[in-house]
Amino acid sequence: MTARYEALVSGGFRDDASQRAVLPLLDSLVAAMPAHHVATRAWRAEWGAWDARRRAARERLLKSEEARRRSRSESVVALMRDRMRAAWDRRTEAEVEAAFVREVEAKSLGEAGAEPPAPTPPRGVFLHGEVGVGKTFAMDLVAAAVRDVGGGTLRRVHFNELFLDMHARMHSLLQEQRSTGRVVEANSSEKKGEEEEAPVGAFHAVADELLEGEGSALVCVDEMQCNDPFTAVALSEFLGRVLSRGGVVVATSNRRPEDVNRDGFQREIFGRFVDGLCAACDVVEVGGHQEAPKDYRAMAYERCAGDGTLVECWFDGKGAGDRFSEAFHSAAAGGPLKEGAEFPVRFGRSVAVRASAEGADSGDGSERRPACLVEFEALLGSPTGAADYAALAANFDVVYLEGVPQLSHARRDLARRFITLVDELYNRKTRLVALADVSLDELFAGLELSSAALAADAAARLEDLQFEAAPEGAKLRRDLSSAGGVAPLSVGTTNVTLFTGEDETFASKRCLSRLREMQTPEFVHQFRY
Repeated sequence: MTARYEALVSGGFRDDASQRAVLPLLDSLVAAMPAHHVATRAWRAEWGAWDARRRAARERLLKSEEARRRSRSESVVALMRDRMRAAWDRRTEAEVEAAFVREVEAKSLGEAGAEPPAPTPPRGVFLHGEVGVGKTFAMDLVAAAVRDVGGGTLRRVHFNELFLDMHARMHSLLQEQRSTGRVVEANSSEKKGEEEEAPVGAFHAVADELLEGEGSALVCVDEMQCNDPFTAVALSEFLGRVLSRGGVVVATSNRRPEDVNRDGFQREIFGRFVDGLCAACDVVEVGGHQEAPKDYRAMAYERCAGDGTLVECWFDGKGAGDRFSEAFHSAAAGGPLKEGAEFPVRFGRSVAVRASAEGADSGDGSERRPACLVEFEALLGSPTGAADYAALAANFDVVYLEGVPQLSHARRDLARRFITLVDELYNRKTRLVALADVSLDELFAGLELSSAALAADAAARLEDLQFEAAPEGAKLRRDLSSAGGVAPLSVGTTNVTLFTGEDETFASKRCLSRLREMQTPEFVHQFRY
């Protein structure tokens, strides 16, 4: 790690004391990964044999019970006795079935013997700090170094993508349960009972997919956040599953772990997540010793603004409409312009664009770069989310967004969706070109709100969150919280954590930083036509 960083500095990379300060810790992690990879590979082989025994025992017990039920169903007396017993116990058929599944799992585990414990993984790293200080850069350095030393499988995922996978898993598991009328075994070693247990299986299934392959896995999660009890439960289950399977976690966030629930509601749920995270990772602040942490994206923007090399991606002021239209038609030149189109999104939905084009021919034989034109209100004025924006990024290299207003408290939902749109496009290397009513500096000026007003608005914002890009027929976060024994959110003048003003400040600062970087030649040249 240190040698790699020194090589970058020698090549002209800006040396940063706060980034350099975390290098020894990252060096230790990288050095420990090869040995852990060997130990985990041996454990996986042992665990696979144990799981095969467990599955065989489970299948035999299920077949035996099916034969017994078939035999009893042929006896009228036995059938009546079973029904009377169920009525006496006051248990529904689903409850009886869930109890039976738990009994089968317990017996199959007993026959398979003790589950081989995974080797203790090296401590991961949780990097937190202000916007643009180099957290993701440090995480990517770790990932590259682990790959170079043969430290196991590398899995890198953005937080939004991780949760989309979890929601998709929850949706598919619940749909399968409803269609088949039986409990689905979502992962290899967890027992399942009633339908409410399916979300936990979904969290574990996503973790298992990231850990596929032989040996250990380094799981990198960028921009981790935890603003509500549902997320705390999901991350706790995900983190526990990764660690129990020999995985190592490196994550970035704008917040310290202890700040995810500073107002104290649902303390037990959040505490479980924070305790698990701190037990698995060393918590390190990047840029913390600086009085004013450096935003390197903003610095690159200012440098390009000074030497006149900025590529205009934010159109506002006099003549902005004409310049924006010219930019889109220039990007579409040489390719057919298609009016209106829809593209598939997860959960069976679709996202529509006003116009799309294959892109201009660069003249050097390189691939055309597709672009689309979308109206702000059409895309963000309804409950859309990360899945919709990811679909745009998957189909287009540049998204032209028309009619961006100043974002105010009156439509806080628009601000949240716009920030998520920028995050998804940026993380997928897709440029956003916008026609706006105000300058970048004024974009979020209307979001400031007193703490009392925030408290009064919290319940409405929580309710709105539940419908954000929800699949048809899916459980809402409120439903899952209820199923998991989560008490209702109590809203008071000081008891608000969901999307607080400070959270929005972090998110809006990150959004502006990324929008500025999108106008630098370094960003644009990767995706130019």
